[in-house]
Amino acid sequence: MRNKGDIAAKIKGSIAERKKINSKIADGFARLAQNMRPAEAERLLETRLEAAHKRLFEAREEVHNLRIERMKLRGEHVPPLASATPQPPPKGDGDPILPMVLADINARAEMGFKKYGTLLRTNNGRDALMDALQEAIDLVMYLRQAIAERDGE
Repeated sequence: MRNKGDIAAKIKGSIAERKKINSKIADGFARLAQNMRPAEAERLLETRLEAAHKRLFEAREEVHNLRIERMKLRGEHVPPLASATPQPPPKGDGDPILPMVLADINARAEMGFKKYGTLLRTNNGRDALMDALQEAIDLVMYLRQAIAERDGE
């Protein structure tokens, strides 16, 4: 296992190296694209974009692994991934959820009407998929926060 200094140096080195690589890629692409037809430039851009996404995923995975390694080094509890935690089948006779969800939907629609002066409608000039994606990302953040707080992470 590495010591704290090794981990910090690895993170700093990784960040600096990625910045250099990204700068070189952007400069090279700009020079190359000037001499290409638009369709060729777009194909090249798509290829570079896929490669950048792959590097980003790998960097995030590396950061996650380094954080886990740091927690182990410090003797801290390393929680299991929340998304891999099995759940027992539901049971019990608690309150039904559907009426609660319907009440929430109605309250949210009323709040939206007060805020915007209209109900949500099609063809309203907004990108519904982008709105939904942004809301879903926020939801995942809040859910992970609640799990971490519940489990004392």
